[in-house]
Amino acid sequence: MNANKYRAIGQLVPLWIASLLLAVPLAAHDPGLSAAEVRVLPQAVEAAVTFHSADLGIEEQDFETARPRLRELASEALVVMLDGLPVETLAADATWKEIDDASAVELRMVFERPPESERLELISALLGELPRGHRQYMRVRTESGDPLGEVILDAENHSFTIAIEPSEPAAALGSFFKLGVEHILTGYDHLLFLAALLIAAPGFGSAAKIVTSFTAAHSLTLALAAFDLVHVPAAIVEPLIAASVLWVGVENLLRKNPPGRWKLTFGLGLIHGLGFAGVLRGLDIGDANGALRALLGFNLGVEAGQLALVAAALPLLAAWRHSPRFSMVYAPAASLLIALVGAGMFFLRAPWA
Repeated sequence: MNANKYRAIGQLVPLWIASLLLAVPLAAHDPGLSAAEVRVLPQAVEAAVTFHSADLGIEEQDFETARPRLRELASEALVVMLDGLPVETLAADATWKEIDDASAVELRMVFERPPESERLELISALLGELPRGHRQYMRVRTESGDPLGEVILDAENHSFTIAIEPSEPAAALGSFFKLGVEHILTGYDHLLFLAALLIAAPGFGSAAKIVTSFTAAHSLTLALAAFDLVHVPAAIVEPLIAASVLWVGVENLLRKNPPGRWKLTFGLGLIHGLGFAGVLRGLDIGDANGALRALLGFNLGVEAGQLALVAAALPLLAAWRHSPRFSMVYAPAASLLIALVGAGMFFLRAPWA
């Protein structure tokens, strides 16, 4: 009996190790999303680039000491070219800001604008030096606030060229769609949650209800949070998302084919929607039209990525369910691993971590 007990414990060791290896990177925060606001004036181009302080490794008590280095960083953060020629940086500075429940560093720059220049090229020079996956939302406006363009940049696509005349930046819808797809494909906690739900779904009909309820719930809270009607700090949301992964994994082990799973999924999906909204928070997207474009594009991207993954997973799960080992071995092992990873994420994301 003791030998069997030790053998069972030994079989769990690889799962514990795997869960720890997975939980540590999953507990890490998003690689970052900064915001660049550019104003084109008659004789100058003004820019402000806002980074979460954690992305720059700056604490508030160290800000004044780091300010000379940040001024130098500001002078190199953005390259401005007008009609194909680089222009001079007239001023650069850094200030400390508070955005919602997070702190941020704002780098401010002023560039000379030659008269009658017609074409503006902006190069975000810092993106290649930031953590891999960092993205920057850039919005360009005239002095009166008319939109010239907006885009999401990354290390591979770090320049933006526009004509200096007011236009409706509809192209940004595609940028936010891409951001939504990338977020769900790299949002491993959300994917683990969905995987745990689909593993226990007895058939296509049940899976369809689960995915639909999850979509409806997170779309609702994403919209409310994007329009600043609901605001829950990330310090609360992130541990709750991890706890939802743990909960569903454990429930899979304790209850076979839990009834009304879509209702539970809806409730937990509300929490995940707040997590999605955290990606858009702090961007100062602007007027209602801009916020609606960002919300629509991002949400459509999340749904497209999610549906693509579900469409790929369901046929595989349907085939595996024909094996008697699925319900006896594969599903419990996968659920146990997901529960362990969820537990690891919860303790690493909890306020005391």
